[in-house]
Amino acid sequence: MPKLEREDLPEEFDLDHSRQLDVHTWSDYPEVNEFVNRIYDQYIHTAIGSNSDSKKWHSKKKRQLKVLLLSLYVNWLDDPQLVTGFSRTLSHYRAGSRYNKLHISRIIIDIQDELSDAGLINWVKGFKDPETGIKKNTKIWPTETLVKEFVKAGVHQLDLRLDLDVIDGKPVVGNRDLIVMHEKVEDEYGRPQQIAVEYKDTPQVEKMGWFLCEYNGVLQHHHIDLCNTDVPYVWSHDDNPDQVQENIDLATGRVNKHEAPRGYIEHETENGERKSRDFTKPRDGKNKKIFVNQRNFVYRVFNNNSFRQGGRFYGGFWQQIPREYRKFIRIDGYPTVEIDYSSHHPVLLYARKGINYWKEYGEDNDPYDLSEQFKELNPHTNSDHGGAVQSSISSVYGSNTLPSVAERERTLIKTLMLILVNTKSDESAILATRQRIREITGVNYSKQYQPLNDKRLKRYIEAIRMKHKPIANYLGRSGGMELQYLDSQITEAILSTFTRRGIPILAVHDSYLIWEEYASDLKWQMNRVWQKFSGLSDDELNSSFYSEWTSSDGRVFKSEKPMPVWMPKKEIHPLSKRKQYVSERHKQSLKEFKQWRKQPERIEIMKMLGVIGKFDTLPVWMKYCKELKAERFCKDATKELIEGLVIE
Repeated sequence: MPKLEREDLPEEFDLDHSRQLDVHTWSDYPEVNEFVNRIYDQYIHTAIGSNSDSKKWHSKKKRQLKVLLLSLYVNWLDDPQLVTGFSRTLSHYRAGSRYNKLHISRIIIDIQDELSDAGLINWVKGFKDPETGIKKNTKIWPTETLVKEFVKAGVHQLDLRLDLDVIDGKPVVGNRDLIVMHEKVEDEYGRPQQIAVEYKDTPQVEKMGWFLCEYNGVLQHHHIDLCNTDVPYVWSHDDNPDQVQENIDLATGRVNKHEAPRGYIEHETENGERKSRDFTKPRDGKNKKIFVNQRNFVYRVFNNNSFRQGGRFYGGFWQQIPREYRKFIRIDGYPTVEIDYSSHHPVLLYARKGINYWKEYGEDNDPYDLSEQFKELNPHTNSDHGGAVQSSISSVYGSNTLPSVAERERTLIKTLMLILVNTKSDESAILATRQRIREITGVNYSKQYQPLNDKRLKRYIEAIRMKHKPIANYLGRSGGMELQYLDSQITEAILSTFTRRGIPILAVHDSYLIWEEYASDLKWQMNRVWQKFSGLSDDELNSSFYSEWTSSDGRVFKSEKPMPVWMPKKEIHPLSKRKQYVSERHKQSLKEFKQWRKQPERIEIMKMLGVIGKFDTLPVWMKYCKELKAERFCKDATKELIEGLVIE
């Protein structure tokens, strides 16, 4: 079938509702190979002609056909309306690149043409907007003929996941790189952009890679899902995962409407940058569905061609969904708690100066509270704020749609301070903050804030530097990437601690989700790891603990011992199990996952990873036995679990 023109598509057809071709999609399950062989023999083999009969050529072409078909299949499984982004630029497929371990080459373009000629796919050629310079690549999607082949194949989505194997007793991800290095370049219009570049393997890189293999291996064998949605996706925006969703029942967490949000939004990309755009229509190409499935792959991204900048973890759906959904994440059907460091980056800056912020200034001293500084700057009025926030009576205490004055003041200060950490000058920070606040508030900007002119924001910067004199020289010096590297080291250490014990843990930069029963353990580990990487002296990390007691004969004893200073942390707990809504979709997904996990090869990998057969995991796995109320499990559960049997 020849390519289509954009003008010929129905008005409701959305080419922006797309996902890029994943050149790492792979599976060697018999059902998959049978499906690919059938398509190849019926449609492709005859198309390459009789002069290409070598087995090597057929194998090479079949491998690339598999990647293309499986990518189309995965996208169709997630959403039949989801199209696949496809590059027809020859230089895009670098067969020797570390990011292309399946050696996908320009041959895949020929295969796309042959599938089109055979009536298996539709496609629209990519183009570049002459006004904005934004490039839109080619979009492809299956025809009804190929959809029928998908249905006939009957391949389960759990068989199209990470290509995880065990070599010499270690987990290996065979078809993709777990570490990505980005470098900032300029496009033809002079705009900065991040591109993936090659790098050399070193012992440090190999060590990080081995851990990521092990971590992904543990995640692959646990069911991670949202329990409160009836469909396998939630609406977000490609620039702000924290956009407020008004369609969640606050009492039960149930998502009442599966519609796209509206508003202005912003978020941090994997490049360590902040982006934002505004949108007004439910589907205008900027809203997007975040698919919640079991194909989660976590990797690290370093920036500016340096292994000492960036390094944060990306990839799981839990990083992309709106913040308010995370309390509904369940692992193997059990609730999780989210714990994060309070004011992490400002506190890390103080640690660079050899100061433990919380010990020096107290746990109640919010780094983003400038009330005392503004009183000093406003001696005539004794005002404790900077005057940027609207304080009309109707908005002082907030509402369902507007935050309170105090919340808006803190949002502005936090935004400005974190931007100062990442920008090179006060002027750049002022411009970025003004834009950011406008994007966050959107149409409600005038209801929440006064005009954020230079004079007003400079006053806030002055107050920030007054409060934070010890780290004032770090503000406006573009050191954010180094801080991201430090918090990524902290995250790696925390994840490693639990991964070695076979316990699944999820990370959203400096925030972590884990089973509720491990909350205390997580808090202790967060404190221990932070102390290790803070670079602070023992005197700064500890405070004195005094005790006094009297013996039976009346003698008085006194003692003074060092006690570690605990870092303040924020905790987000799920709704009570009785109140929280659990969808039938979630229950069915969990049931299918348990059956998949019973496969012999899965059991062997789980034993090796410590997912089963270790003492730490017994309490969680015992819950399966208790819920079944089966006598034989009650008698033999511990013995079976230690031997590594998977309990239904």
